[in-house]
Amino acid sequence: MPCITVNEATNKPADYRDDSEHITELEYYIRVFATTSAEKQRIASAADDAMQELGYVRGMVWDDDGAEQKQKVMRYKTYL
Repeated sequence: MPCITVNEATNKPADYRDDSEHITELEYYIRVFATTSAEKQRIASAADDAMQELGYVRGMVWDDDGAEQKQKVMRYKTYL
């Protein structure tokens, strides 16, 4: 039952040049769901590696673990 969801949190102009958007701020939430903490951590680590390879910086992480489902939420940001 493990899965990952990706949600765009921010997509806004960060800088203008010559009356047009020059730099865009992008921010994403990555949520990892699993049935065990070990599985959650393994998947979250792979997702973190992939986001960093794409040039995103991790801004925060938190765990939201219940009795039957484990969740890790990570927020990433980049400027394009």
